[in-house]
Amino acid sequence: MTEEELREELASVNAAIRAIREGAQEYKVMNRTVRKAEYATLLKERAALEHRLSVLTGECLSYGGWPGR
Repeated sequence: MTEEELREELASVNAAIRAIREGAQEYKVMNRTVRKAEYATLLKERAALEHRLSVLTGECLSYGGWPGR
């Protein structure tokens, strides 16, 4: 994905997260209940997109460590 595509996807995920926070995760139409994406799944997706974006733009910092230290 390009930087622009990642930013667009991140904006979509942020909008979905915002909608859930405002109470739009589940709604009823006639006799059916419609449930949008899980909040935790969206948070993971946002973190993944933010990481990919930071790697792509060179803003990613990685720290190494040794097990047991």
